[in-house]
Amino acid sequence: MKAALPVLALLLASPALAQGDGLPLLRVYIDTPYFYELVAYNVEESGDHQRFDLVVEGKEVGTAAIDLDCASGEFSQTETEPLTGSAASFIEPAVRAYRQLLC
Repeated sequence: MKAALPVLALLLASPALAQGDGLPLLRVYIDTPYFYELVAYNVEESGDHQRFDLVVEGKEVGTAAIDLDCASGEFSQTETEPLTGSAASFIEPAVRAYRQLLC
């Protein structure tokens, strides 16, 4: 039982589980205490291709639908809600983080 407690604590502290069906990929600090997170929602897998909604939450907002080829790393994006501020600059690093985690 003692061995299971650290695993349970890790699961309860996991950001991915805390966000429900979302997977936090990147947190950008603009100026303390302001930040925004890029979170993947609605993940659909089809072979080497994955599609997900990349949502910007926090001080900056917006949503982009991402179609990612896991094999090559190539992706396309369609803005479904306008990205504010400099959030668009962080789409590529967030997709790279997603690819490293889930592809």
